[in-house]
Amino acid sequence: MTGIFSYFLSEDTLVTGLQYKWYKIKDYQPQYLQKLILVEDKISLTKIDTNFIIIKIPRSDFQAKHIVDSLVESNKEVLGKIPNLIIDIRNNTGGTWAVYKSLFPYIYTNPMVGGEQMRKCSNDFIEKQKEAVKLDKKIQLCINFYRKMRQH
Repeated sequence: MTGIFSYFLSEDTLVTGLQYKWYKIKDYQPQYLQKLILVEDKISLTKIDTNFIIIKIPRSDFQAKHIVDSLVESNKEVLGKIPNLIIDIRNNTGGTWAVYKSLFPYIYTNPMVGGEQMRKCSNDFIEKQKEAVKLDKKIQLCINFYRKMRQH
């Protein structure tokens, strides 16, 4: 199984993708949901003056990544010259760090070293990962060939 998928693990549990489980709220309390209303959804880049640019990123989902990347690409020249960049993530509802990746060169100018990541995961997650990486024979042959080449 590859790509994005969703399925119900049980009556109370929805699995989306490879790593997210959503559990049904046992005691529904609508007053809590009112607090989660998104104040603003628009991602924007505004030049305040010759010293400041503000980028508002109220959400960090994968669709937001494409918008942020596009804004950064189309404003590359001005971003490289402006001394102060403000990234406004107030009321951001969370998501993926990948949204901010195109901003990294403007935030931190020294070399960046990536590392491995550790994650707690359930047996269900591990089994779904195994399913997701089942490959057809041609791809597996290529991977095996690559691994042999790396050994020599």
